[in-house]
Amino acid sequence: MNPGKEFVVFDVPDVGRFGVPICYDQWVPETTRALAWKGAEIVIHPTMTGTIDRAQELIIAQANAIVNQCYFVDVNNAGQLGNGRSIVVGPGGEIIHQSGEVGEQVPFTIDLDRVREVRRSGTLRLGQILKSFRDTAIEFPCYRGEYQESPSMTVLGPLTMPKT
Repeated sequence: MNPGKEFVVFDVPDVGRFGVPICYDQWVPETTRALAWKGAEIVIHPTMTGTIDRAQELIIAQANAIVNQCYFVDVNNAGQLGNGRSIVVGPGGEIIHQSGEVGEQVPFTIDLDRVREVRRSGTLRLGQILKSFRDTAIEFPCYRGEYQESPSMTVLGPLTMPKT
């Protein structure tokens, strides 16, 4: 199976625009940013983490919601396939719900007017993150249209799977 090469969002009529990254994607900030850039107001992130880095993933989920001013719903398997602790984070970074280590259903209300207000007026009425990113005159080297060699990235060596 080959990985995807596009960032896809979809609309649910009379609800909002959704984006769906999977598993390890949340560790790459540009993934959620690309979905937000395409208008995603709600990011549903299924994962299957059974490893010791779940605490870090919860922080990343909260950070993704804050810096992209969207709902971030990180759904992790519980039981034999994962260690649970799913989390729902609001567009201002507020934790709406965090599950335990067992399976549970989590009903919650999505307020898309809140997403739009946070994006318009800023997180805590301060950080207008998406507008700042949109309007900056800075050219971020890692976002240039063509690949550029980075000495600080090259010294990291190749991407490999850890040995278990």
